[in-house]
Amino acid sequence: MRPVTILYTGGTIGMELGEKGWRPAASFASLLDHMLPGCVDSRDMVLEYVPAVDSAHVDPALWYRIGHECVRATSSGHGVVVVHGTDTLSWTAASLALQQVARGAPVVLTGSMIPLVGHDSDGIRNLEQALSVARDPDTHGVLVCFGGRIIPAVRSRKISTSTPDAFRDVLSLGGVDAPWPIPSNEELALGPPRPLPAVVDIGLVACYPGLSAGFLAGLTAWQPSGLVLECFGNGTAPFVEGALQQVLSDLVRHGTLVVAVSQCLGGAIDLDHYEAGAALRDAGVLAGRGLTRETAFAKLHLILSHGLRGQSAVDMFFRDFCGETRIC
Repeated sequence: MRPVTILYTGGTIGMELGEKGWRPAASFASLLDHMLPGCVDSRDMVLEYVPAVDSAHVDPALWYRIGHECVRATSSGHGVVVVHGTDTLSWTAASLALQQVARGAPVVLTGSMIPLVGHDSDGIRNLEQALSVARDPDTHGVLVCFGGRIIPAVRSRKISTSTPDAFRDVLSLGGVDAPWPIPSNEELALGPPRPLPAVVDIGLVACYPGLSAGFLAGLTAWQPSGLVLECFGNGTAPFVEGALQQVLSDLVRHGTLVVAVSQCLGGAIDLDHYEAGAALRDAGVLAGRGLTRETAFAKLHLILSHGLRGQSAVDMFFRDFCGETRIC
């Protein structure tokens, strides 16, 4: 059995009841010792972020900070359990998988909907499962353990605000029974950036009926480094007289990497299937195939944070790092 490093970043799981409601506990290690005695032995480590981070405030810089901690631990033979708030857990999980931080040992993310010290907390079960998976010598890659499920990080999504069974593999939601673990391509490992990058602006826009070019026109002034466009179906958008196509074309021409993903849970983007999709393709938009929005965003950010631009960034985006492009 592997030794384990537990990295507590924050979240509901580590809260205690104060005079004004739930608040971060002073010590997550003490909570573990009280609620799960014996779960940590002399070979293990518990690291805590002080102050704890509300997952709503997590940003890509924290993804890479966590990534460096994971690489240090897994490179020394430790499995890692990242304890994280649930609201952005899937985003962090996708980034860690793409950073390929599981260097010979697994990295497992978990959290809970009810604090560890709360009545009938799901945190105890989630932590027990995550620790078991992280210690398993036959387990590899970056995974999410939640509600009794083991989910590949690049396919996880939070689907409930309240139930203990709050996370799913998006492919299973789309009706596809996809196996795990997902193999990684270590030859393409970019790893967490060092030093941490300057701010890399990535936008995320969901198509909706009546979406106007005027809504997106502000993006041309902002000129983000990347943009994830959540399309209808297998890659359509509400083009009206070509105005939206022109906005996207202007963004691409000025260096923005624009990637289309689907709002659907199953299937993939195909910009050659419909005329509306071809308009995206002709504007220079890249087909994100079966990527989730979380994974597409994290992949764009990682590539751009390593300083890749233009065709080099496009080529890297289309490479498969860890099975994230799998659609079946």
